[in-house]
Amino acid sequence: MVLEQEEGISVRPARSDDAAFINGLWKGADRVDVSETKARLVALIKDPGEIIAVAEMDDRPVGFVHAGRTRTLYEDLAVNLVGLFVDDDHRGRGVGRVLMSVVEAWGRAIGAHDVRYECDQDQDRAGSFCRDFGYRIASARDRCVKSLV
Repeated sequence: MVLEQEEGISVRPARSDDAAFINGLWKGADRVDVSETKARLVALIKDPGEIIAVAEMDDRPVGFVHAGRTRTLYEDLAVNLVGLFVDDDHRGRGVGRVLMSVVEAWGRAIGAHDVRYECDQDQDRAGSFCRDFGYRIASARDRCVKSLV
Protein backbone atom coordinates (compact mmCIF):
# COMPACT_ATOMS: atom_id res chain seq x y z
CA MET A 1 0.00 0.00 0.00
CA VAL A 2 1.40 3.39 -1.00
CA LEU A 3 0.30 6.32 1.17
CA GLU A 4 1.80 9.03 -1.04
CA GLN A 5 3.90 9.21 -4.15
CA GLU A 6 5.50 12.22 -5.75
CA GLU A 7 8.80 13.32 -7.29
CA GLY A 8 10.33 9.84 -7.12
CA ILE A 9 9.45 9.49 -3.44
CA SER A 10 6.94 6.90 -2.32
CA VAL A 11 5.66 6.54 1.22
CA ARG A 12 4.29 3.32 2.64
CA PRO A 13 3.24 2.11 6.08
CA ALA A 14 6.15 0.84 8.18
CA ARG A 15 6.66 -2.91 8.48
CA SER A 16 8.37 -4.91 11.17
CA ASP A 17 11.35 -5.50 8.87
CA ASP A 18 11.98 -1.72 8.87
CA ALA A 19 13.26 -1.88 12.47
CA ALA A 20 16.97 -1.99 11.55
CA PHE A 21 16.59 0.95 9.13
CA ILE A 22 14.66 2.98 11.70
CA ASN A 23 17.16 2.16 14.43
CA GLY A 24 20.06 3.16 12.19
CA LEU A 25 18.51 6.48 11.23
CA TRP A 26 17.10 7.48 14.60
CA LYS A 27 19.65 9.63 16.41
CA GLY A 28 18.80 8.17 19.84
CA ALA A 29 19.08 4.57 18.69
CA ASP A 30 22.32 4.05 20.55
CA ARG A 31 20.13 3.68 23.64
CA VAL A 32 17.86 0.99 22.13
CA ASP A 33 18.64 -2.45 20.73
CA VAL A 34 17.16 -3.30 17.31
CA SER A 35 15.09 -6.09 18.86
CA GLU A 36 13.49 -3.53 21.21
CA THR A 37 12.77 -1.23 18.29
CA LYS A 38 11.21 -4.12 16.37
CA ALA A 39 8.98 -5.12 19.31
CA ARG A 40 7.79 -1.53 19.73
CA LEU A 41 7.32 -1.11 15.99
CA VAL A 42 5.18 -4.26 15.78
CA ALA A 43 2.93 -2.96 18.58
CA LEU A 44 2.70 0.58 17.22
CA ILE A 45 1.85 -0.34 13.64
CA LYS A 46 -1.19 -2.23 14.95
CA ASP A 47 -2.40 0.80 16.93
CA PRO A 48 -4.94 2.90 14.98
CA GLY A 49 -3.93 5.92 17.05
CA GLU A 50 -0.40 5.86 15.59
CA ILE A 51 1.09 6.24 12.13
CA ILE A 52 4.59 5.18 11.20
CA ALA A 53 5.47 5.59 7.55
CA VAL A 54 8.64 4.97 5.55
CA ALA A 55 9.73 7.03 2.54
CA GLU A 56 11.53 5.23 -0.27
CA MET A 57 13.47 6.37 -3.31
CA ASP A 58 14.56 3.81 -5.90
CA ASP A 59 13.02 1.09 -3.69
CA ARG A 60 15.35 2.01 -0.79
CA PRO A 61 14.15 3.46 2.53
CA VAL A 62 15.42 7.01 2.98
CA GLY A 63 13.31 8.40 5.82
CA PHE A 64 10.50 7.74 8.25
CA VAL A 65 7.94 9.55 10.32
CA HIS A 66 6.09 8.60 13.51
CA ALA A 67 3.03 10.45 14.79
CA GLY A 68 0.19 9.68 17.16
CA ARG A 69 -3.11 11.15 18.17
CA THR A 70 -3.42 13.07 21.40
CA ARG A 71 -6.46 14.45 23.19
CA THR A 72 -6.71 16.28 26.48
CA LEU A 73 -9.45 17.87 28.58
CA TYR A 74 -8.34 21.32 27.51
CA GLU A 75 -7.48 20.87 23.83
CA ASP A 76 -9.09 19.38 20.74
CA LEU A 77 -7.88 16.15 19.14
CA ALA A 78 -4.42 16.75 17.70
CA VAL A 79 -1.60 14.85 16.06
CA ASN A 80 1.69 14.74 17.93
CA LEU A 81 4.64 14.37 15.56
CA VAL A 82 6.94 12.07 17.51
CA GLY A 83 9.79 12.12 15.02
CA LEU A 84 10.75 12.60 11.41
CA PHE A 85 14.14 11.48 10.13
CA VAL A 86 15.69 11.58 6.67
CA ASP A 87 19.08 10.11 5.90
CA ASP A 88 21.84 12.63 5.24
CA ASP A 89 22.19 11.76 1.54
CA HIS A 90 18.53 12.53 0.84
CA ARG A 91 17.98 15.74 2.82
CA GLY A 92 16.84 18.73 0.81
CA ARG A 93 15.16 16.52 -1.81
CA GLY A 94 11.56 16.78 -0.57
CA VAL A 95 11.46 13.63 1.54
CA GLY A 96 10.54 15.47 4.75
CA ARG A 97 7.86 17.48 2.95
CA VAL A 98 6.25 14.31 1.55
CA LEU A 99 6.36 12.59 4.96
CA MET A 100 4.76 15.65 6.56
CA SER A 101 1.98 15.63 3.95
CA VAL A 102 1.21 12.01 4.90
CA VAL A 103 0.99 12.95 8.59
CA GLU A 104 -1.21 15.96 7.83
CA ALA A 105 -3.53 13.89 5.62
CA TRP A 106 -3.80 11.26 8.36
CA GLY A 107 -4.56 14.00 10.88
CA ARG A 108 -7.36 15.36 8.71
CA ALA A 109 -8.75 11.83 8.24
CA ILE A 110 -8.98 11.25 12.02
CA GLY A 111 -10.51 14.70 12.62
CA ALA A 112 -7.50 16.28 14.31
CA HIS A 113 -7.50 20.02 14.95
CA ASP A 114 -3.76 20.47 14.42
CA VAL A 115 -0.34 18.85 14.20
CA ARG A 116 2.16 19.51 16.97
CA TYR A 117 5.87 19.04 16.74
CA GLU A 118 8.15 19.56 19.69
CA CYS A 119 11.41 20.87 18.29
CA ASP A 120 14.35 22.44 20.00
CA GLN A 121 14.25 26.11 19.06
CA ASP A 122 18.03 26.17 19.27
CA GLN A 123 18.21 23.46 16.64
CA ASP A 124 18.24 25.62 13.52
CA ARG A 125 17.43 22.84 11.06
CA ALA A 126 14.34 21.63 12.96
CA GLY A 127 13.11 25.16 13.64
CA SER A 128 13.44 26.25 10.01
CA PHE A 129 11.82 22.99 8.86
CA CYS A 130 8.80 23.81 11.04
CA ARG A 131 8.53 27.36 9.73
CA ASP A 132 9.12 26.37 6.09
CA PHE A 133 6.05 24.13 6.22
CA GLY A 134 3.72 26.61 7.88
CA TYR A 135 4.24 25.66 11.50
CA ARG A 136 4.74 28.29 14.16
CA ILE A 137 6.64 28.10 17.40
CA ALA A 138 3.77 27.99 19.89
CA SER A 139 5.78 28.17 23.12
CA ALA A 140 9.28 28.07 24.49
CA ARG A 141 8.45 25.43 27.10
CA ASP A 142 10.94 22.74 27.85
CA ARG A 143 9.67 19.23 28.25
CA CYS A 144 10.09 17.76 31.74
CA VAL A 145 10.63 14.02 32.05
CA LYS A 146 10.84 11.73 35.08
CA SER A 147 11.68 8.06 34.73
CA LEU A 148 9.22 5.64 36.29
CA VAL A 149 11.41 2.56 35.95
